[in-house]
Amino acid sequence: MLKVLKLLFIVVWQEDKAAAIKIRETEQESIGKFLS
Repeated sequence: MLKVLKLLFIVVWQEDKAAAIKIRETEQESIGKFLS
């Protein structure tokens, strides 16, 4: 049971990290458009 929870936590954490990276990329894009 604990193993399953740990695995689930890792999957959610990885997805969260990927989403954060995506948000950061779009933020940089909009900043770049704003400056140019």
